[in-house]
Amino acid sequence: MSNRFAADVIDQGGYTNSPVNILRLEACSPEVSAIVGGKALGLGRLLGAGVRVPPGFVVTTNAYRTALREMQER
Repeated sequence: MSNRFAADVIDQGGYTNSPVNILRLEACSPEVSAIVGGKALGLGRLLGAGVRVPPGFVVTTNAYRTALREMQER
């Protein structure tokens, strides 16, 4: 599983099946809404509209689910 930033993966499609665990806020758009939460999506929309937002990243739902699964296996 990859723990890389995904700016290069965003253009490839297939987001819900992607091993991407971290996205820059700039990459949070409606196209990736299935793997990011509402707050990240909102911040991404603000960035897209030209509003100044501090730099940041989001941990995807894939990463969250993986962490939960690994914690339950302990």
